Amino acid sequence: MARRMCIQFCDRTRTHLPAQIGAHTPDEMDVTLLLKSLQRTLMFERDAAQRFEGMADEEELQEVELDENGDAIDPHSAEGIKRKHRRKKREAERKALEEEMEKNGELTGDNNQGLPTIRGMISRSFDPFMTAYVALERKNMEQMINEVMSAELVDRNGQLPVFSSSVNMFAYIRNSIKRSLLATTSRETPCCLDWALDSSSSSAGNKVKLSDKQEEELCFVINTAEYCAETLPSLEEVIRAKIDKAFSEAIELSQEIDTFHDVGAAAMKCIVAGLETSLDDDLNALHKANWQTWEAVGDESLYVTQMGEKLQTFVPVLRQMLSGLYFTNFCDKFAASFVPKILQAVFKCRRMNQVATQQLLLDVYALKTLFLQLPVLNNDGFQSSFTSTSSATIPSRYTKFVSNEMATVENVLKLIGTPNEMLVESFKIMWPEGSAEDFQNIMAVKGLKKSELAAYLDTLGMQRKPTGKIAEMEGKMSDMTENWKKNMQNFAKVPFTFTGGMNTNAHQQG
Repeated sequence: MARRMCIQFCDRTRTHLPAQIGAHTPDEMDVTLLLKSLQRTLMFERDAAQRFEGMADEEELQEVELDENGDAIDPHSAEGIKRKHRRKKREAERKALEEEMEKNGELTGDNNQGLPTIRGMISRSFDPFMTAYVALERKNMEQMINEVMSAELVDRNGQLPVFSSSVNMFAYIRNSIKRSLLATTSRETPCCLDWALDSSSSSAGNKVKLSDKQEEELCFVINTAEYCAETLPSLEEVIRAKIDKAFSEAIELSQEIDTFHDVGAAAMKCIVAGLETSLDDDLNALHKANWQTWEAVGDESLYVTQMGEKLQTFVPVLRQMLSGLYFTNFCDKFAASFVPKILQAVFKCRRMNQVATQQLLLDVYALKTLFLQLPVLNNDGFQSSFTSTSSATIPSRYTKFVSNEMATVENVLKLIGTPNEMLVESFKIMWPEGSAEDFQNIMAVKGLKKSELAAYLDTLGMQRKPTGKIAEMEGKMSDMTENWKKNMQNFAKVPFTFTGGMNTNAHQQG
């Protein structure tokens, strides 16, 4: 009987509340008062349900309560333990009452059959009015993000340094989710979460646009983006498990995860571009040297030494600050972007003599060794100081790419140093996939005249690749020729029909 009276009370209160709350517009509504009313309602429903329906152990473990300020109460705190004992006491009293009623024959198994649960009977009436609460959470999140972004600090307590704003943001979001899920399990719950993630990813993205020599901050951006992208899936699972099943499918954070990955990729692109820029002067020294008058082969050139010193200073810092995945990504992207520039620099040289090719072969070998050891480079040089248990390894795909690219440069230098009369045969053997343009570049570096080029290409069985306006004109003429051929072929497929009148006249004249 007591449970039925409680249900009757809840039903009448449920129909009475919307009229009372709806009398105020969202702007006029006192959100603090609304939340306190909802909290008291939830506490009443929980206590009533515990008294009349009982509480499963699993449900008790997951139960989270709020204090007067709306913050989640730590179950291990003094207040949390006090409330836990209070719940157990009420549960014991309920069981004792049931046993007494059953003993007196006042309780039968059919008394509670078909009765609705008390949980949510009143509190669901608050759902249509929770937009004001969401607006307040969003405002608080905005204030928190602006504060931490204005005085950005680096959190070095974890395995990798990240911006402290990301740690604070997720701590706030988790607490906000607890408050939101206690207030409502409807679609309103993740609204402020979506906004917070959009704001934080945009703020992290803006940090990519940094001035020169700020690679350390770019590493912080990458680590922060990686931390956020790895944290979001677990956050998504928590919300899906807590929210109403009707809305769980709408909780999808893949777009936000992709955004953070994009931020990390953009920061990595800046790091690679910054390192390339620092090496540009050294690479320019390669093709600006006077290779025509080179007289003797000595030690590796100064530009090679300077490249090594810069990489030796730059790379170990990145390996220490980035995760293994992102450091490997850096090595791959830097090698793919910079190593091919070495061949381009060689092709810019002019009138290179044979001694110069030997010097460049020595330089290229030193560069190849440098780039092959890039993933394990340290301040003292290569991996000689690493122990056998070092986790630094060189991926096979990286080694294969660098070896193939540098082998092409070495073959080009050998061809440049080859006597002219042996050049054609050597080109076929050493660079079988080489094109007419490649051969032209080699001839240009050797300093041969354009008038000599046609004869060599004829011997090689290739045609000289035209350049400039001539190439453009020949391309248009070729397109016109192909179009003319297609039109003639289509015309030939059309059957030719003779008119009957001409045949008739001819027959009559006959």
